[in-house]
Amino acid sequence: VAPVCSQGRIMRSGSLSSLFSTRMVAGRNALKRSTSGLHRGEIAPPVPVFMMMPLDTVLENHTLSQFSLDCLPVVKEIGAAGIMVDVWWGRCEMTPGVYNFAAYVELLDRCAALGLKVQTVMSFHGCGGNIGDTVNIPIPEWIFALEESVPNLWYRDKRNDPSREYLSLSCDHLPVFPPAPSGRRAKLPNRTGLELYSNFMSAFRDATQAHIKNGTLVEIQVGCGPCGELRYPSYPLNAREHHVPWCWPGIGEFQCYDPGMLA
Repeated sequence: VAPVCSQGRIMRSGSLSSLFSTRMVAGRNALKRSTSGLHRGEIAPPVPVFMMMPLDTVLENHTLSQFSLDCLPVVKEIGAAGIMVDVWWGRCEMTPGVYNFAAYVELLDRCAALGLKVQTVMSFHGCGGNIGDTVNIPIPEWIFALEESVPNLWYRDKRNDPSREYLSLSCDHLPVFPPAPSGRRAKLPNRTGLELYSNFMSAFRDATQAHIKNGTLVEIQVGCGPCGELRYPSYPLNAREHHVPWCWPGIGEFQCYDPGMLA
């Protein structure tokens, strides 16, 4: 049975009809909230509902999973406005500065044909190792090759154990990342962390420009931090070298011991 993302977690579903049951409950609750302040006889504005696609909608070979393709007609059938999908950095920039968004463009093409809108999330974190995760999509492999030479690369706890879910903020302005390939003789300068993100998003915009213009791609969100939750990796679920993984209940701990954070 295929894994499906539901409100940031994975659930197991035996059929496409049950796949969207929790989303429809959420949609009905949103509709109730939107109508709570109306007077008798007033008509509530429609509430657009976007269905979250599986985390592995795009496979490692840059094709769309069959399960995700089967989802799209069902999304249309139940009257949802469209879908939301993660655009994984680890899937799309497997070589520095070389981007492959072909599967996402195909997904947009299929949604446009069905009259569905699309919200995308720029997911710069690694997927896997959190509650309910059954999909493993790490950040690009070439990032890991810098571990020995760039001590500021990862967030670290007080025992110096790293979290490899997301680049440390210490890298934002650090020019240590490989440039894009160039046919010119002079080598391009290294990129900073912020330039990595900017280049990725610019490339995605260029690749999907037609669907931005035709109104299919209606929103581009940016995920920041582990799980895309704008936070530090303060409660790691994977065991680290010097301590057992975090478990509920617990307050987590500071992850600010890489050299950049301590400077």
